[in-house]
Amino acid sequence: AIMKNTGRIYAYDISEKRIANLGKRLKKSGLSNLFAQKIKNEKDTKLKKLHGKFDRVLADVPCSGTGTFRRNPDLKWKNSIQDLDELNVKQLAILEEAKKLVKKEGRLIYSTCSLLKKENELIVEAFLKQNENFKSISVDDILIKNQIPLSTGNFLKLTPNNQKTDGFFA
Repeated sequence: AIMKNTGRIYAYDISEKRIANLGKRLKKSGLSNLFAQKIKNEKDTKLKKLHGKFDRVLADVPCSGTGTFRRNPDLKWKNSIQDLDELNVKQLAILEEAKKLVKKEGRLIYSTCSLLKKENELIVEAFLKQNENFKSISVDDILIKNQIPLSTGNFLKLTPNNQKTDGFFA
């Protein structure tokens, strides 16, 4: 909505189903500047051609889904510590590849539907420690600029008990 159908939005996912669902949702929204495509993984050759070309890159990574427990309570019993450790490795790997797509002075946004610090703040902190040319910026400035009345500091965290929505981190 903020872009007013100007510019281009590219979406890449390893799931054909998620790409199809995205197309349906965006059609309802009237968005006409989205180009969605299935990829094999975060190192797909389709992405290599795009290194350094994007102003903004959103890495919406696979996660434990703890922010969706109210809709998916069975997830509580499906995740193990080992699963979480494997997810953390994957999350960092995706961020490492996503950073290559960002133009100089561009932004890389990391997001999950998890409420766990281990999948959110700790992943961002680990990434920033390994990538000193990236820095965290206050989300509040962006929210204020776009007239969104929510104060969160460096990270955007939505929780079911505060915002009456699924858990979300960016």
